[in-house]
Amino acid sequence: MNIPQMQMADAEGIRRVAEQLVMAAADEGNAVIVGRGSAYYLRNRTDSFHVFVYAPFEERVRRLQQSGKSEDEAITLAETVDRDRADFIKQYFGIEWPARHFFHLMINSTMGDKTVVQMVLDGLSAIQKGTLSPTGEIVPDQGT
Repeated sequence: MNIPQMQMADAEGIRRVAEQLVMAAADEGNAVIVGRGSAYYLRNRTDSFHVFVYAPFEERVRRLQQSGKSEDEAITLAETVDRDRADFIKQYFGIEWPARHFFHLMINSTMGDKTVVQMVLDGLSAIQKGTLSPTGEIVPDQGT
């Protein structure tokens, strides 16, 4: 078999496909793209709203335990996921994860799903109304 012609999937190939999909979804508009480096791929687009939803380490471990993991498994998984995400962003973007300046909003998920969703909607609304610029700066009220 001619292995080079098989175009076997490797990490770089998967990353390229992920980037193409993220960019295509953004070009179509009105998309919610979760993870996969999307905030970094779309960092130069002014029509994107980047939100980072996080939970404290202990909360992530608790949630993993609720899903059936032992405490040791949950701790290991939470650490591994963080390390893998940080390594991916560092390798492909040369940035320390999470690069906070790429996000318009960072929300602690322990506030509850409804609160998190409302905060995201409020932030998006502020940008759409022009009271918050796409770069995160507050736009002064023009008396309208």
